[in-house]
Amino acid sequence: MTVELRKSDEDTTNMKRLTFTLPPALISKIDQLSQTHDMNRSQIVRRALDHWLGHSIENRDLSGVGVSVINYRYNHNERRVVEELMDIQREYNQVITSTTHVHLSDNSCFELIICNGKLETIWSIAKKLQAVKGISGYSENYS
Repeated sequence: MTVELRKSDEDTTNMKRLTFTLPPALISKIDQLSQTHDMNRSQIVRRALDHWLGHSIENRDLSGVGVSVINYRYNHNERRVVEELMDIQREYNQVITSTTHVHLSDNSCFELIICNGKLETIWSIAKKLQAVKGISGYSENYS
C-alpha cells in the first residue's frame, strides 16, 4: 500500500481529539515518517486512516462489478480451517477466477485468491474468509 504524504494546510478547527494506544514500534515508524515528510504525528495518522478508509470495500458502492485480490496465511495441519476455506472457494467458484497456494513451511501456507464479478458477491467472500478462525495476515485489495 502506498500512501502519498505531503505537508498540507489542513484546517484543524473542526477536528476532535482522540486518544489511543500504539505499540512502540509503530510509534517509531510514525515518528520516522513525521521527520521525513515534515509532518506531525496527527497529520501522519490522519493520512494513513484516510487512505485506508478510502480503499476499504465498506466505503464503496457495491452495486457494480470489479476485481479483488485476497490473501491470507493459515496452518494447513488444522483440517477444519482447510475444509472451511475449500467450502468457501467452492461456493463462490463463479467469482473466484484463480487461487494460488504456497507452502511456506511444514505447516504454514499462503493463499492468494483473485475474484472477478459483482462487488457485492466479492464482499460476501471477504466477510466469510475473515470469519474463519485460524487464518492470519488477511488482506484484500479492490479495483
